[in-house]
Amino acid sequence: MMKPIKFITSFSGDKDSMLALDRMIAQGHHCLGLLVSTNDDHGSWFHDVDIALLNDLAKKLGMNILHARIRQAYYNDMFETYLSDMKSDLAFEAVVFGDIDIIEHRMWCEARCQMVGVKALFPLWQEDRELLVREFINKGYKALLKRVNKNYLDQSFLKRTLDLDMIEEFKVLGIDVCGENGEYHTLVYDGPLFLEPLDYQVDEIIESENCFSLKIYPQLYKKRINKRTTNFS
Repeated sequence: MMKPIKFITSFSGDKDSMLALDRMIAQGHHCLGLLVSTNDDHGSWFHDVDIALLNDLAKKLGMNILHARIRQAYYNDMFETYLSDMKSDLAFEAVVFGDIDIIEHRMWCEARCQMVGVKALFPLWQEDRELLVREFINKGYKALLKRVNKNYLDQSFLKRTLDLDMIEEFKVLGIDVCGENGEYHTLVYDGPLFLEPLDYQVDEIIESENCFSLKIYPQLYKKRINKRTTNFS
């Protein structure tokens, strides 16, 4: 067993990054923060989770959130710069990633970490995809589907909580139950590491060329917006 280390985790708020974090903490390692790459303060890269919601999610987990505000054209360099600055401040030894078996993703993560002089760790690497989803659910974590790819799933799957019955539905449809081909993305809102469940509100469903997505905000954030609107009407 690896001796206890200090780490930060690349965190999207989805099931895989949460399970990787859970495993590291269960092994006695110490998490110094959740690293989130954001797109010009609008939301997280790739999963497009609202920044206010990510901040609230970190609070519900009792953890620091580390924002890396990155422009697409300079993604690699800016990611490394943020990582280096965070290492100077926090003195962590490794960055944890929730990747499972896509080698190109792993190589990218390892290259960024190597440039900064820290380890890249992959607690879920090359494990059975279905068993990982079952482990996530059986541990008591709850995640709703926040985005679905039209080529695989219809809009009815949005807002539903990932459970064992849904795994069987995915099998019938012939899609990867872990969503590794982009079939769906999740947002974790409760589970063993949470101090209390994430209080969120779905604002609307957005349709793009390939996906249906939920726009989700913290409940208190939406209440403030509604109150402000009422005051000016």
